[in-house]
Amino acid sequence: MKNYFYPVLILSVFILVSCSKNKDTTPPPTALRVEINVPAIYTDGLDELVVTVFDSDNVNVTANSKILIDNAPITGNIFKAGFAKSYTVKASFNGRESNMLTFNAIRHEVNKFSKKVIIEEFSGMWCSFCTRFTYLIDTMVRYNNNIIPISAHSGDLLEYGFVQQMRNKFKSFDFPSAFVNRTLIWDESAAMLQNELIKKTKCGLAINTTLGSNLIKTRVKVKFDITTSESLSIVVVLLEDSLIFAQSNFYNTNPTSPFYNLGDPIQNYSHNNVMRVAATDIFGDVIPTEVQKKNETWEKDFTINASGYNLSNCKIVAYIQYTENTVTRWGVLNAQVVKAGSIVGFN
Repeated sequence: MKNYFYPVLILSVFILVSCSKNKDTTPPPTALRVEINVPAIYTDGLDELVVTVFDSDNVNVTANSKILIDNAPITGNIFKAGFAKSYTVKASFNGRESNMLTFNAIRHEVNKFSKKVIIEEFSGMWCSFCTRFTYLIDTMVRYNNNIIPISAHSGDLLEYGFVQQMRNKFKSFDFPSAFVNRTLIWDESAAMLQNELIKKTKCGLAINTTLGSNLIKTRVKVKFDITTSESLSIVVVLLEDSLIFAQSNFYNTNPTSPFYNLGDPIQNYSHNNVMRVAATDIFGDVIPTEVQKKNETWEKDFTINASGYNLSNCKIVAYIQYTENTVTRWGVLNAQVVKAGSIVGFN
């Protein structure tokens, strides 16, 4: 009878050793770490905390990770806060859990940039009631130079080429009428303008302009005080002052009006803030989303053909707006104005 004991024993030991070796050489679970873009965000429902997850080999595994804010999972890797408090953030992936970080959500108390408001007036030389309306806007501007008036003419020699598209977009069909921050039709009250002026700024603008032969070279800088993946756009327009033309005047016989006895029409009436040309689409050129980060600056150059305009009477207005109006997002975030040939910084 053959003895199988020793071969079987040797084989068993080999298998056990092999299994033990395989177990010992299995790499330990890869560690995770989370990173956040900023230590604090505003509680405005717009400013965003962006969470990124890496493994120990520095591979970005965010897309496959579960991200938890205060131990509650969120969809994606972007978080917006509605309450002022301290939060925790961590991530898990394939049964592994990352380190934990903390961040703060704070109320937006102080503006880093001054708040500007644009008011786009739809007017015309033929409009008999426009004198009073324009005078009212000018009065508001005299009291607060953070209000930037823009006059888009219709049906006369100063008509802006895309004024009809603007009126259709804003559903503004009366003359005179005006649109405040591309949000609301102006009710002629100071309160509506003030309500816009007290809103917190999300960005600031600086403009550098140089004059050439019938050209205005314009560099616009936008500095963000938020991080947002919302689609934003920039509008850049050229305005001209001191355009002397007759103006229809309904108030010529009204002794309480500043236009009393000035004639109907008023001869040599000075039309100011007249929209002449846009360097962008009048509804805005889209800003790359990836540059919309807190404390970062994006800039773009524009060349404006000012042929036929008096450069000494021209100014440039730039404003940042939401690309498309939605239920919760609409209007102009901030604006800036500068005389052609001059420079204005973030203020």
